Amino acid sequence: LNALAAQAAHDAEYVILESAMGLFDGIPAPEGRSGSAADLARLYGLPVLLVLDVSGQSTTAAAVAKGFATYD
Repeated sequence: LNALAAQAAHDAEYVILESAMGLFDGIPAPEGRSGSAADLARLYGLPVLLVLDVSGQSTTAAAVAKGFATYD
């Protein structure tokens, strides 16, 4: 994975990871999550851009965003 990441980032201005499932969802492993977007962002020191559909929400949207920010 490290070699693939290095190849993808070589001469790149941006590296974008897209999560097929949720931010914290990955393949269950004995030692915890494995391969989730959050795990990869942490591993490579990448920022996370969270996009939420907050149509019809106000305070609830803030609570959901705070939950994502403080979960892990």
